Amino acid sequence: KYGQSKETKTVKRTITYQDTDKKPVNGSPNGTSSYEQEVIFTRTALKDNNGKIVGYDKNGDGKVDTTDASAAWVTSKDSMDEVVSKTPSSVGYDMVDKSSVTGVSNITPDQKVDDVVVTYSKYGKSTETKTVKRTITYQDTDKKPVKGSPNGTSSYEQEVTFTRTALKDNNGKIVGYDKNGDGKVDTTDASAAWVTSKDSMDEVVSKTPSSVGYDMVDQSSVAGVTSITPDQKLTDVVVTYSKYGKSTETKTVKRTITYQDTDKKPVNGSPDGKSSYVQEVTFTRTALKDNDGKIVGYDKNGDGKVDTTDADQAWVTSKDSMDEVASKTPSDVGYDMVDMSSVAGVTNITPGQKVDDVVVTYSKKYHTDVESKNVNRTIEYYDSVTNTKIPSNLEDTVTQTATLARKKIFDSQNKFIGYGTISEDGTSYKLDDGWTVESQTWIKQDSKNLKAYGYTDPDKAFVEAAIVDGNTEDTTVKVYYGHQYESTTIYKPGTQIVHYVDNNGNKVFEDKVQTDDKAFSATQTTDKVTGVVTTSAWTGTKTFDEETTPFKDDYHADRKTAGGLAATVENPNVEDKVVYTPNGKLIPVDPEGNKIPNAPTPTIPTDPKDPTKTVPSTDIPDVPNWTPVNPGKTDTPKNPSDDKKVPYTNYCLTEKYVDTEGKELLPSVTRDTRYTTGEKYDVTKDTKVIPGYVLIKTTDTTGTFAHSDKTAVFTYQKVGKIVPVDKDSNPIPGADTPSYHNDPKDPSKVTPNEDIPTVPGYTPVDPSSVTPKDPTKDTLVPYSKNEKPSEPVTPVTPEAKYGLTEKFVDESGKELLPSENKGTDYKTGDSYDVTGDAKKIDGYELVKTTDIIGTFAHSNKTAVFTYKKVETPVTPVTPVPTFGLTEKFVDENGKELLPSENKGTSYKTGDKYDVTKDAKVIDGYVLTKTTDTTGTFDRSDKTAVFTYQKVGKIVPVDQHDNPIPNADTPSYHNDLTNPAQVIPEEPVPSVPGYTPSVPQVTPTEPTKDTPVPYSKDVTPVAKHSLTEKFVDESGKELLPSVTKGTDYKTGDSYDVTSDAKKLAGYKLVKTTDATGTFGDGDKVAVFTYQKVEKAKKPQPAKKAPSQPTKPGTKDRKTISRPTGPNTPGMTNETEVSTSTLTKSKTPSRSGSPLAPGQVQAATTNTDRARLPQTGSDNEQSKLLTGLGLAALAATALLTVLDIKKRKN
Repeated sequence: KYGQSKETKTVKRTITYQDTDKKPVNGSPNGTSSYEQEVIFTRTALKDNNGKIVGYDKNGDGKVDTTDASAAWVTSKDSMDEVVSKTPSSVGYDMVDKSSVTGVSNITPDQKVDDVVVTYSKYGKSTETKTVKRTITYQDTDKKPVKGSPNGTSSYEQEVTFTRTALKDNNGKIVGYDKNGDGKVDTTDASAAWVTSKDSMDEVVSKTPSSVGYDMVDQSSVAGVTSITPDQKLTDVVVTYSKYGKSTETKTVKRTITYQDTDKKPVNGSPDGKSSYVQEVTFTRTALKDNDGKIVGYDKNGDGKVDTTDADQAWVTSKDSMDEVASKTPSDVGYDMVDMSSVAGVTNITPGQKVDDVVVTYSKKYHTDVESKNVNRTIEYYDSVTNTKIPSNLEDTVTQTATLARKKIFDSQNKFIGYGTISEDGTSYKLDDGWTVESQTWIKQDSKNLKAYGYTDPDKAFVEAAIVDGNTEDTTVKVYYGHQYESTTIYKPGTQIVHYVDNNGNKVFEDKVQTDDKAFSATQTTDKVTGVVTTSAWTGTKTFDEETTPFKDDYHADRKTAGGLAATVENPNVEDKVVYTPNGKLIPVDPEGNKIPNAPTPTIPTDPKDPTKTVPSTDIPDVPNWTPVNPGKTDTPKNPSDDKKVPYTNYCLTEKYVDTEGKELLPSVTRDTRYTTGEKYDVTKDTKVIPGYVLIKTTDTTGTFAHSDKTAVFTYQKVGKIVPVDKDSNPIPGADTPSYHNDPKDPSKVTPNEDIPTVPGYTPVDPSSVTPKDPTKDTLVPYSKNEKPSEPVTPVTPEAKYGLTEKFVDESGKELLPSENKGTDYKTGDSYDVTGDAKKIDGYELVKTTDIIGTFAHSNKTAVFTYKKVETPVTPVTPVPTFGLTEKFVDENGKELLPSENKGTSYKTGDKYDVTKDAKVIDGYVLTKTTDTTGTFDRSDKTAVFTYQKVGKIVPVDQHDNPIPNADTPSYHNDLTNPAQVIPEEPVPSVPGYTPSVPQVTPTEPTKDTPVPYSKDVTPVAKHSLTEKFVDESGKELLPSVTKGTDYKTGDSYDVTSDAKKLAGYKLVKTTDATGTFGDGDKVAVFTYQKVEKAKKPQPAKKAPSQPTKPGTKDRKTISRPTGPNTPGMTNETEVSTSTLTKSKTPSRSGSPLAPGQVQAATTNTDRARLPQTGSDNEQSKLLTGLGLAALAATALLTVLDIKKRKN
């Protein structure tokens, strides 16, 4: 049995626990300051009797499990567990830099695992402040200071100061904030860590304008600011005082009186002797404006003060009326009459009023005289053809007359004014120069019938009667007569001639003639008035029939039909022509298209059915020593005149030498190209001896040519081998297997009596030579194994590699070409065949091959090609080019991940390859694509590319699918058996403070990250309380504290402003934390009150004028309360009716002041009128009764004082 020897290797990791001063801290799981982890590997070697290691036992059964020393190490566990550090608080610290030390997996024997230091520390502190300021400046419109602030200065400042205390770790990194000074983290939100005693600024009331010598102020108070934040930027405020500005505007109301006569000519009839008179009333208005130009009112008496705010009532004038205006008498201005002796005055004129203008008209008396004229209608009769009048003896001109009249107007001095009419009293006229007529009519006039004189009916059988009016003018009416005519038709002939000629113009057939005697016509017309005779233009077109073209042998016509021409008036005699052209000829040509000398060339025949075409010829001429390619008939040329080439041919005989797969072993040989149809051939004797192959079949090596080329095929098959076998007929490993040698005289045979190879360690059963029965089949030669090796056998290293070299030598062993290296990566058992690498060498022929086919044993191989010098020059053969195959391993960007590998440089065109299985496992990457890993070589090198992509990761994510900060994201591990895959069931990483949804994942895509949802470990929600305190300015409690709740959580908002109590003898002056948001602690809302002094003596209140009750409201009785200052947010009236609303007269302390007209909730029996709860309900009743009696007494007192005042 094998001897054994064991060895061990230990991988260690030490975890040290200390503080920032490097003092030990007992933070390990077992409460010590140091913690060690170990992984122990063992390896058991198996040795032979000489002490040489033959392998390794991994499972303790004493047998060799592996010969790989590095793979022989075994361990019970190849990982170190995660080590959890103790919590900082349990060892007296605030922080620890590693809550746990990550475990280590897949540890190897020679791995170095780094030691780890875990550090505990306490927080450091730093405090910062922020101040929010606001400055209020008081000035006038010239920017001069005004002492308008509450303290009598021109400037007023307000501030709110915030502080923030940060807690920091040893690296100065902030871990949180302390809000209550206990040194602990209250919040990690920096923006929520700021604290202040007061986060608001109070309202600031400006002094009244009159108290500082001005009329106006733009802000009676500057509003307070609440809920101020540390980074808030408050805008400074400017309060401006000013005096009123003035502006004056005017409005003028006008009336214009115009004086004219009835012709609208000016008349100087006004009191001041002019033709126009204007009256005006002017209004003014003075506006008072503030600094923004806004009108605040109007000054009506010039004292600079507001007298009214009604813009319409602000207009003033010295006089608001226009006087009556008397017109001059008509005789003073040369007229007989005037329509207005005076224009009435206008009173109570207003600024926007429109007073109408007035026209005063003067006039004279008029008389008329009559003027008349005649208007005529003349009817004339015309010849429409000659445009002359019809002779008077047949029809004479007719004239019809009517009389028109109009009146002339004259003034009292007999001056002509114009045409028209005057009024009954003669004081006015109306111009109209139109004529008038009494009822008159031009009568109907009939036209005569003149057909007997050769005329037609007139265009007007009569002229209509017409009514004459004032607009009628002289007019002429023309009546036209036409002429009567007689017509007859006349004719003339047309002809068509078709000529038949050859291409030289010689007559081939007689002409064909067609004639039509009435081809064209015209019309003769006689005028019955004048007797003149006229002839119209000739018209008509004659289309003659077509003529069929006659057939002519050996000629073709240019058309099948002729004629069918159209004769016209301009060309009455038309001619056509048919031309005959000789047909083309058949021209015998050789395969190059050249005419065969002395060959007959017959004419191509004409088609009997179509004289314009030829027909395919069946009369193919017989040409000695030539064979027509298409012996049946020829095609017809497109142009019948063209000659038609008839191809004749000789045939080619080609010899091919191929293997059983059709691959050519020697270049093809062309025997001859002059064979003709029917000629016989026999090339059986052209077989060749091809080294390494024997002839097994011939195809078409004898035969007769028909109508195509011939190919004689000699098919060869590889020769067999002599294969040494053991007693069980199994091939002996590593033994030479020489191929048979060709018979140099018979291509189908191999030489007899082949020597058998020597096999080390074996003896042939029959040492005689071998004569193969089938030259293509292997011959098995039995060998027996020697009992003792004839010589020591050197142990073979499994991974030994060998080279293959090719030599090209003559019969003396001299190299004819340089040796070629075919590869150095061959291993024992690899087979090879370089038969196809034989080269064509000028002046030599291949006569022998040695070891060109074989299998590698335990040494290099040399394939030898032996050549014999020949006298006849050998046609040079171009060397077969070879190509290389390279493998590349790259990522998706083309970057090489491993060095390239050369897979060989001897590939030839047509060689196939497949290196798909050469894909490698690359750590951290998976195979995603292969390019050109299989294929066939053409005429260039090949590169097989294996493309990889980085593996994905396991990414811990939170509930919103966002990656968890600082969490480990381990990459997938490669599947060592498949380069394209990663291992399944990958463990998910540990994330402090989180729990994974699954313990392991199997990636669906090796290159894509896998998000793994983690849930945050739930920390119990802290609950906080809210307490209300009611204190005086010294902090003394006026009422017991009130707990508003104990279940508030961080982030909850609250507002208890309305919980302020009404305390007798006190007024609320300040609230602290009455609104806010819970952070990480309890809240206390503080209401601070100030004591108020009692009034010395009640002051009588002025009685306001009685107001009618507003619709929709209830009558209510109020009693004056003779107390001191008003309680904030309440009026000095206590409601005793059921009304629930009253206007507040003081600003609300709990927020902004109420806007004008804003209504605040009034006190009722169950709300604000209730006193603070300082005792039992009985005590409250007594207090309320006392207040009620006091109110009644105050009311009675005010009533007496009011009556007394009215009497006075």
